[in-house]
Amino acid sequence: MAVRLVDGGWWEELEAARDGDASVVRIASPFIKLGAVEGLLSEASLSLRILTRFNLDHFRDGVSDTSALRRLVELGAQVRGVQRLHAKLHLFDANHAVITSANMTEGGLRKNHELGVIAEGGALPRRCGAYFDELWKKSAPDLAVRDWTSGRSGSRLS
Repeated sequence: MAVRLVDGGWWEELEAARDGDASVVRIASPFIKLGAVEGLLSEASLSLRILTRFNLDHFRDGVSDTSALRRLVELGAQVRGVQRLHAKLHLFDANHAVITSANMTEGGLRKNHELGVIAEGGALPRRCGAYFDELWKKSAPDLAVRDWTSGRSGSRLS
C-alpha cells in the first residue's frame, strides 16, 4: 500500500488516476461545476457514480451547477443526492482512493489551497469504497434529466 500526502495539483492527480487502468469511478463531492466535469470526465469512457448535494440554494449561489449534473447524466453517470454531504472522495476501481478537501470544481482542483491523501492498494481504498457504498445505499434515487425538465412540481433538485 502506498499513501501520499498531497497539497496541490489535484487536477493533474485526478487526470492521472482517470487515465490509469480505472474503468469504474465513484465521486463524492458536495459541489460540482461544469468546468470540472467537462475537463475531467466528458472524454473518458468510464462507469460513473456521483454523490452530491441537491440544494437549490447552492445552485442559486453558483457553488454548484445544474448544467454539471445534466452533463453527468448525459454521459451515463448515475447521480444521487445526499443530505449534509461534506466528504470529497474520488475512487478509481477498488484500489485507488483520493481523499481531498477539494470539491469537484475548478477552484477546488486548480486554485484553492487544498490538502488530502492518495492511497493506492491496501485496506484504505477498500474502506473508502465501503464508505461510499453505504452513502450510496442511503441516497436519493438516481437523477434523470427529465426530473427538472418535465415541469413537474416537487423536483428532486430541491
